[in-house]
Amino acid sequence: MPAAELVVRTALASLLGPGVRVATERPANLETIPLYVQVERVGGPRFRFHDEPLLYVSSFAPSRQAALNLAVDAVDDAVMNRLAHTVASGARFQDVECHIGPRFLPYDNALMWRFQASYSLAVCPVG
Repeated sequence: MPAAELVVRTALASLLGPGVRVATERPANLETIPLYVQVERVGGPRFRFHDEPLLYVSSFAPSRQAALNLAVDAVDDAVMNRLAHTVASGARFQDVECHIGPRFLPYDNALMWRFQASYSLAVCPVG
């Protein structure tokens, strides 16, 4: 099974649509991307046939309000309401939990604002 953050990234990109770029790495030219979401694994156990990652999901935008809207209205809704109990990207997503809701985190580029949330979920391969 591919790394859980890659599977979640692909599923989130599909749910959020073409106006939001979703990746696991932060690009050097972040300030040129209007809406950007970074999925990062920070812990959680991995078993032979399923994975239970703890993920940080950061939402970046050029204004505080846009970053907050992306984090709450788009990302949190996608993870908590649309990703849970679905099959996407060759994986089944179960037991989605939010551990820390979207919160402001300072970012070292004054042109971008960041909100971050943490989620855990179970990811099982399909097929």
